[in-house]
Amino acid sequence: MTFLLLLAAMAVIGGGLLLRKRSEGSSRAVIGIGVLGLIAVAVLQARQTVFPSRPKTDNSAMALSYCLATSMFGDMQGKSGRVVLLFPQPGVMDHDMEGNFVNGFRVAMRHGGRGLALKDVHLEGGADDPSSFKRALAEAPDAIAVVSYAGAPAGLEKLYPPGQEGPLFYVFDAKGTTDWLAALKGGRIRAVAVPRPGVQRQGQESAAGTPETIFDQFYLLATEENADDAAASLKAHK
Repeated sequence: MTFLLLLAAMAVIGGGLLLRKRSEGSSRAVIGIGVLGLIAVAVLQARQTVFPSRPKTDNSAMALSYCLATSMFGDMQGKSGRVVLLFPQPGVMDHDMEGNFVNGFRVAMRHGGRGLALKDVHLEGGADDPSSFKRALAEAPDAIAVVSYAGAPAGLEKLYPPGQEGPLFYVFDAKGTTDWLAALKGGRIRAVAVPRPGVQRQGQESAAGTPETIFDQFYLLATEENADDAAASLKAHK
Protein backbone atom coordinates (compact mmCIF):
# COMPACT_ATOMS: atom_id res chain seq x y z
CA MET A 1 0.00 0.00 0.00
CA THR A 2 2.79 2.44 0.94
CA PHE A 3 4.66 1.59 -2.26
CA LEU A 4 1.60 2.35 -4.39
CA LEU A 5 1.15 5.73 -2.68
CA LEU A 6 4.80 6.50 -3.32
CA LEU A 7 4.42 5.71 -7.01
CA ALA A 8 1.31 7.90 -7.20
CA ALA A 9 3.12 10.85 -5.59
CA MET A 10 6.07 10.47 -7.97
CA ALA A 11 3.69 10.34 -10.93
CA VAL A 12 2.04 13.59 -9.83
CA ILE A 13 5.44 15.29 -9.56
CA GLY A 14 6.36 13.99 -12.98
CA GLY A 15 3.14 15.38 -14.39
CA GLY A 16 3.95 18.75 -12.83
CA LEU A 17 7.34 18.82 -14.49
CA LEU A 18 5.75 18.15 -17.87
CA LEU A 19 3.42 21.12 -17.35
CA ARG A 20 6.34 23.53 -16.85
CA LYS A 21 6.52 24.49 -20.53
CA ARG A 22 2.79 25.28 -20.68
CA SER A 23 2.16 26.99 -17.37
CA GLU A 24 4.72 27.72 -14.65
CA GLY A 25 2.00 28.35 -12.07
CA SER A 26 0.12 25.12 -12.77
CA SER A 27 3.38 23.19 -12.79
CA ARG A 28 4.32 24.48 -9.34
CA ALA A 29 0.86 23.66 -7.96
CA VAL A 30 0.95 20.09 -9.25
CA ILE A 31 4.52 19.54 -8.04
CA GLY A 32 3.47 20.93 -4.65
CA ILE A 33 0.67 18.39 -4.44
CA GLY A 34 3.14 15.62 -5.30
CA VAL A 35 5.58 16.79 -2.63
CA LEU A 36 2.79 16.81 -0.06
CA GLY A 37 2.01 13.25 -1.11
CA LEU A 38 5.65 12.24 -0.53
CA ILE A 39 5.53 13.81 2.92
CA ALA A 40 2.32 11.91 3.71
CA VAL A 41 3.95 8.64 2.61
CA ALA A 42 6.98 9.35 4.82
CA VAL A 43 4.74 10.04 7.83
CA LEU A 44 2.73 6.87 7.21
CA GLN A 45 5.90 4.79 6.95
CA ALA A 46 7.24 6.30 10.17
CA ARG A 47 4.01 5.49 12.03
CA GLN A 48 4.12 1.88 10.82
CA THR A 49 7.72 1.58 12.00
CA VAL A 50 7.21 3.17 15.41
CA PHE A 51 3.72 1.72 16.02
CA PRO A 52 3.64 -1.64 14.19
CA SER A 53 0.34 -3.51 14.10
CA ARG A 54 -0.04 -5.88 17.01
CA PRO A 55 -0.70 -9.57 16.38
CA LYS A 56 -4.17 -10.75 17.26
CA THR A 57 -4.05 -12.65 20.53
CA ASP A 58 -5.97 -15.91 20.86
CA ASN A 59 -6.02 -17.07 24.48
CA SER A 60 -7.33 -20.51 23.61
CA ALA A 61 -4.51 -21.13 21.12
CA MET A 62 -1.92 -20.05 23.65
CA ALA A 63 -3.52 -22.27 26.31
CA LEU A 64 -3.53 -25.24 23.92
CA SER A 65 0.17 -24.80 23.15
CA TYR A 66 0.95 -24.31 26.84
CA CYS A 67 -0.75 -27.57 27.78
CA LEU A 68 0.88 -29.56 24.96
CA ALA A 69 4.21 -28.21 26.17
CA THR A 70 3.60 -29.22 29.79
CA SER A 71 2.52 -32.66 28.62
CA MET A 72 5.78 -32.97 26.74
CA PHE A 73 7.86 -31.72 29.67
CA GLY A 74 6.59 -34.64 31.72
CA ASP A 75 8.21 -37.03 29.25
CA MET A 76 11.39 -34.97 28.82
CA GLN A 77 12.47 -34.75 32.45
CA GLY A 78 16.24 -34.88 32.62
CA LYS A 79 16.60 -34.71 28.83
CA SER A 80 18.07 -31.96 26.71
CA GLY A 81 17.91 -31.44 22.96
CA ARG A 82 15.98 -29.89 20.12
CA VAL A 83 12.20 -29.64 19.95
CA VAL A 84 10.56 -28.96 16.59
CA LEU A 85 7.44 -26.80 16.42
CA LEU A 86 5.90 -28.07 13.19
CA PHE A 87 3.46 -25.91 11.23
CA PRO A 88 1.48 -26.43 8.00
CA GLN A 89 2.99 -25.23 4.75
CA PRO A 90 3.20 -21.41 4.52
CA GLY A 91 -0.10 -19.71 3.79
CA VAL A 92 -2.29 -22.40 5.34
CA MET A 93 -2.23 -21.06 8.89
CA ASP A 94 -2.66 -17.41 9.78
CA HIS A 95 0.63 -15.79 10.80
CA ASP A 96 -0.90 -14.44 14.02
CA MET A 97 -2.12 -17.92 14.93
CA GLU A 98 1.38 -19.34 14.50
CA GLY A 99 2.62 -16.59 16.79
CA ASN A 100 0.04 -17.49 19.44
CA PHE A 101 1.15 -21.12 19.40
CA VAL A 102 4.82 -20.18 19.68
CA ASN A 103 4.15 -17.68 22.47
CA GLY A 104 2.06 -20.16 24.44
CA PHE A 105 4.86 -22.71 24.21
CA ARG A 106 7.48 -20.19 25.32
CA VAL A 107 5.38 -19.21 28.33
CA ALA A 108 5.33 -22.86 29.39
CA MET A 109 9.11 -23.06 28.98
CA ARG A 110 9.49 -20.49 31.77
CA HIS A 111 8.25 -23.18 34.16
CA GLY A 112 9.90 -26.19 32.58
CA GLY A 113 11.77 -27.38 29.54
CA ARG A 114 15.22 -26.49 30.81
CA GLY A 115 17.81 -27.76 28.33
CA LEU A 116 15.37 -27.78 25.40
CA ALA A 117 15.90 -25.65 22.26
CA LEU A 118 13.08 -24.78 19.85
CA LYS A 119 13.15 -24.85 16.06
CA ASP A 120 10.22 -23.74 13.88
CA VAL A 121 9.69 -25.87 10.77
CA HIS A 122 7.00 -25.70 8.07
CA LEU A 123 5.72 -28.57 5.98
CA GLU A 124 6.43 -28.37 2.26
CA GLY A 125 3.43 -30.46 1.28
CA GLY A 126 0.02 -31.55 2.48
CA ALA A 127 -0.53 -32.33 6.14
CA ASP A 128 -2.16 -35.66 5.23
CA ASP A 129 1.00 -36.95 3.54
CA PRO A 130 3.51 -38.77 5.79
CA SER A 131 6.30 -38.08 3.30
CA SER A 132 5.87 -34.31 3.75
CA PHE A 133 6.45 -34.83 7.48
CA LYS A 134 9.53 -36.88 6.74
CA ARG A 135 10.99 -34.17 4.50
CA ALA A 136 10.26 -31.42 7.01
CA LEU A 137 11.76 -33.32 9.94
CA ALA A 138 14.93 -33.92 7.93
CA GLU A 139 15.70 -30.28 8.79
CA ALA A 140 16.17 -31.33 12.41
CA PRO A 141 17.37 -34.95 12.42
CA ASP A 142 18.52 -34.60 16.03
CA ALA A 143 15.08 -33.60 17.34
CA ILE A 144 13.95 -35.45 20.46
CA ALA A 145 10.35 -34.22 20.22
CA VAL A 146 7.98 -32.74 17.65
CA VAL A 147 5.00 -30.56 18.52
CA SER A 148 2.83 -30.61 15.41
CA TYR A 149 0.25 -27.90 14.85
CA ALA A 150 -0.41 -29.45 11.44
CA GLY A 151 -2.13 -32.55 12.79
CA ALA A 152 -0.77 -36.03 12.11
CA PRO A 153 -1.32 -38.13 8.97
CA ALA A 154 -2.47 -41.71 9.08
CA GLY A 155 0.60 -43.93 8.93
CA LEU A 156 2.86 -41.58 10.87
CA GLU A 157 4.06 -44.49 12.98
CA LYS A 158 5.48 -46.15 9.83
CA LEU A 159 8.06 -43.39 9.46
CA TYR A 160 9.85 -44.95 12.41
CA PRO A 161 9.87 -48.77 12.36
CA PRO A 162 9.65 -50.60 15.71
CA GLY A 163 12.91 -50.35 17.61
CA GLN A 164 14.14 -47.32 15.66
CA GLU A 165 14.82 -44.24 17.71
CA GLY A 166 13.02 -41.09 16.73
CA PRO A 167 11.25 -38.10 18.21
CA LEU A 168 8.12 -38.30 20.30
CA PHE A 169 5.13 -36.43 18.87
CA TYR A 170 2.64 -34.09 20.53
CA VAL A 171 -0.14 -33.11 18.15
CA PHE A 172 -2.87 -30.56 17.67
CA ASP A 173 -5.47 -31.89 15.25
CA ALA A 174 -7.67 -28.89 14.43
CA LYS A 175 -9.95 -30.99 12.21
CA GLY A 176 -10.75 -33.48 14.95
CA THR A 177 -9.84 -36.56 12.92
CA THR A 178 -8.63 -39.88 14.28
CA ASP A 179 -5.78 -40.32 11.80
CA TRP A 180 -3.40 -40.29 14.76
CA LEU A 181 -5.02 -43.22 16.60
CA ALA A 182 -2.61 -46.01 15.61
CA ALA A 183 0.47 -43.88 16.29
CA LEU A 184 -0.94 -42.80 19.65
CA LYS A 185 -1.71 -46.36 20.74
CA GLY A 186 1.71 -47.44 19.51
CA GLY A 187 3.51 -44.80 21.58
CA ARG A 188 5.06 -42.73 18.79
CA ILE A 189 2.56 -39.98 19.52
CA ARG A 190 2.31 -39.20 23.21
CA ALA A 191 -0.60 -36.77 23.26
CA VAL A 192 -3.15 -35.29 20.86
CA ALA A 193 -5.23 -32.18 21.45
CA VAL A 194 -8.48 -31.89 19.50
CA PRO A 195 -11.39 -29.43 19.65
CA ARG A 196 -13.76 -30.63 22.35
CA PRO A 197 -16.80 -32.17 20.61
CA GLY A 198 -20.05 -30.25 20.90
CA VAL A 199 -18.48 -27.08 22.34
CA GLN A 200 -19.20 -23.68 20.78
CA ARG A 201 -16.01 -21.92 19.69
CA GLN A 202 -17.40 -18.40 19.98
CA GLY A 203 -15.38 -16.20 22.30
CA GLN A 204 -12.44 -18.57 22.66
CA GLU A 205 -9.97 -15.88 21.64
CA SER A 206 -10.78 -13.83 24.74
CA ALA A 207 -11.41 -16.72 27.13
CA ALA A 208 -10.20 -15.96 30.67
CA GLY A 209 -8.65 -18.26 33.24
CA THR A 210 -5.57 -20.39 33.71
CA PRO A 211 -4.19 -22.20 30.64
CA GLU A 212 -5.46 -25.50 32.05
CA THR A 213 -8.97 -24.11 32.57
CA ILE A 214 -9.17 -22.63 29.09
CA PHE A 215 -7.81 -25.84 27.57
CA ASP A 216 -10.37 -28.02 29.35
CA GLN A 217 -13.15 -25.72 28.16
CA PHE A 218 -12.33 -25.92 24.46
CA TYR A 219 -10.14 -28.97 23.92
CA LEU A 220 -9.85 -32.66 24.66
CA LEU A 221 -6.49 -34.33 25.32
CA ALA A 222 -6.10 -37.86 24.00
CA THR A 223 -3.32 -40.07 25.37
CA GLU A 224 -2.46 -43.73 25.04
CA GLU A 225 -4.62 -44.46 28.10
CA ASN A 226 -7.85 -42.88 26.75
CA ALA A 227 -7.15 -43.16 23.00
CA ASP A 228 -10.13 -45.35 22.12
CA ASP A 229 -12.58 -43.33 24.22
CA ALA A 230 -11.38 -40.06 22.68
CA ALA A 231 -11.66 -41.45 19.17
CA ALA A 232 -15.14 -42.77 19.87
CA SER A 233 -16.23 -39.37 21.19
CA LEU A 234 -14.96 -37.64 18.04
CA LYS A 235 -16.64 -40.12 15.72
CA ALA A 236 -19.93 -39.79 17.60
CA HIS A 237 -20.04 -36.05 16.82
CA LYS A 238 -19.25 -36.34 13.12
